[in-house]
Amino acid sequence: MSIVTTYLEMHSPDQLRPKRCADGRFQIREKKERDWRFNRDLYFSVGEMWSWNDRRVWTDDQWKEYGLAPELRTFGAYYDDLLAGYYELRRDDEGCVEIAYFGLLPKFIGRGFGGALLSSAIEKAWRMSPSITRVWVHTCTLDHPPCAGQLPNPRHGDLQARSSRKLNTVKRGSGIERSEAGRDRSDAGRSRASRRRTAKDAPRFFAVCVLSLTA
Repeated sequence: MSIVTTYLEMHSPDQLRPKRCADGRFQIREKKERDWRFNRDLYFSVGEMWSWNDRRVWTDDQWKEYGLAPELRTFGAYYDDLLAGYYELRRDDEGCVEIAYFGLLPKFIGRGFGGALLSSAIEKAWRMSPSITRVWVHTCTLDHPPCAGQLPNPRHGDLQARSSRKLNTVKRGSGIERSEAGRDRSDAGRSRASRRRTAKDAPRFFAVCVLSLTA
């Protein structure tokens, strides 16, 4: 099975054209008290329909290490205090922030919340520190169609994709995605230095605004 992974990045918060949600009942709040179970449960519930399988084999100890890591910040999206989705921001030592995971629960997809959620993620990423120089994210053709298939959308005037990477061999169940260059993109067991190399090696993209999300 061939999967195309698209990497996108921003180098200035001025490039952002945020999308807002007119419905005041939709709110986004940071999880000030770290709870690795929140990260685990949202990974399962949000990612089930998009084949997020890499971390399904993780032990509780692995989730604890990930969810309690000081470089990770987690935000929950709520609608009338009902949990609607989440995103994770992960900062490295080189001034970069990755939007590590992002998504809505199934019952909230298609209600106009996705763009506002991603705008919030980008804004919060830039505000993590004055030293931030790059915010990046990746998506693939298994993700929600507006993410995976409508990224280069000139109608929005906010995104220009330059290249992409095709993964010829993908073992989703084992958490291994191997590209043409043979890079192992498994999250489980990767060192911080390895994650930084993956981010730096990613094909260069110029991304602004909200990835043309309409969900």
